[in-house]
Amino acid sequence: MGDDGGTNTAPSWILKRRELHDPQGPCSPASGARRRRQPTQGRTSRANAGALGRRPFPFLARWPADKAVRHARERIRELTDRSRLLLPTEVVVQDLNLFLTGWAAYFKYGNSAHRFGVIREYVRMRMALFISKRHKRSRGFGRYVVSYASPDHLGLVSLSGNVVAPRPFRDWRGKPNAGGERRR
Repeated sequence: MGDDGGTNTAPSWILKRRELHDPQGPCSPASGARRRRQPTQGRTSRANAGALGRRPFPFLARWPADKAVRHARERIRELTDRSRLLLPTEVVVQDLNLFLTGWAAYFKYGNSAHRFGVIREYVRMRMALFISKRHKRSRGFGRYVVSYASPDHLGLVSLSGNVVAPRPFRDWRGKPNAGGERRR
């Protein structure tokens, strides 16, 4: 955080607060993510017979913004457009997987599972439309091919299980930079 050679004497909670309020931090408006301080729910401890467990504490809830989801849907629509009907399905699936893996890797930190589910269902619907138009059949035919006839959904990347849940009092990612350098 500072230019003191990497040693910060401030307590960790101050550093986290600085990170939360840093305009260029991980959830800046330019990053495409939204954040909110969310209180956890208090837990009851059955072992102590009526005594309450831990008290609720705030943590950073982070998820893809509506604008980022809209942009992803537009990109998926471009990749499955009617102008690409003459391309082999494998090429279209490969392009979709390339985009989806990059998008999911960027937004996997936080509470993104619901938004990932929305994008996953949209991709399946667009691929069903793509296949139905390619074979000049109904939308139900395309849905059948994507969901049931192909055991792995035509090789589409599954976005479920990619989310790294935020943990309180821990960094939201392992190392600040890929090379392990300190933050600038």
